Amino acid sequence: ERLLPNKYSQIGILACKNAIEDANLNLKEQDNEVGLIIETCLAATESVEDYLNDLYQKGVARVRPLKFTKTVANTVLGDISRHFKLNGQSSLLYNENSISYGFDLIQKGVADIVICGGVDHFTEFRILSEQENNLLLDTSQVKSLSNKLKSAQFSEKNLLGEGSAFIVLESEKSVKKRQVKIYAEILDYHSNFDFENVDYSYKRQPYILSNACNRFKKHIDSDKKITFMSAYTTQVQSDLSEALAINELNKDNPVNVINHKAYTGDMKAASNIMGLCISSQLLKKDKEYSSNYAFISNSHEGGTSSHFLLKQNSNY
Repeated sequence: ERLLPNKYSQIGILACKNAIEDANLNLKEQDNEVGLIIETCLAATESVEDYLNDLYQKGVARVRPLKFTKTVANTVLGDISRHFKLNGQSSLLYNENSISYGFDLIQKGVADIVICGGVDHFTEFRILSEQENNLLLDTSQVKSLSNKLKSAQFSEKNLLGEGSAFIVLESEKSVKKRQVKIYAEILDYHSNFDFENVDYSYKRQPYILSNACNRFKKHIDSDKKITFMSAYTTQVQSDLSEALAINELNKDNPVNVINHKAYTGDMKAASNIMGLCISSQLLKKDKEYSSNYAFISNSHEGGTSSHFLLKQNSNY
């Protein structure tokens, strides 16, 4: 007896497939050591709700035991690993950035290639919960998408999106051996915890980002341009949590601020990977923004924040 992957796994498989194809990875070998690190916030919530509903409606004796296996948070990790036959280190994280873990594995020589991703989708119950707590922006009176996005920028409330995003991290040795394209180089990362905003992911104390700026300054040449990827959905949220640190960066470097969640909505764990995906592609193309560095800010559920500094790489 088999159950098809749930939506949680399906959207993860699709995004991971795109990342694998873009990185030109050959996973046919039985002994491939490609790792997989996935982060999530909501996990398999839909399957949990469906399982509990069946228990309530039918009783324990009439619910298939196999159905319980789809309620486990790391079902997405198993489904993706089996689908692509990944044999390296793997782990599922709650509300922490998978890229920082993948970066550490490569830096310590434990792995050469690690696929990092974020997967989340919203159930009807979660959306209703956000609405009842008055956390969602009311766009019912706004007809066009562009006007909805504009109106969102002047509110503290959220727009929601759902999806998944994956990126491939690879050691310099492996890149040279495989002779593949490289989008950008990760110079450093920083993680912090805001105990005053454990219940909110849409605001942080100003010192959280300032700590990351102080750590990254040693890597940034004063005459180079920076693209800053905001962690927040609206301009109001960004101003509350990031404005002071961005102004400090601007003293020596021209800073171009991008708010990608204004277009995708807050996709929880997927947004934390999406920001780095977008930034690395901007550094690779280097046309419109002409930046030398990308500073990515992420705000996770539960009070955690993560920040990354990317650099252009013209060697490959």
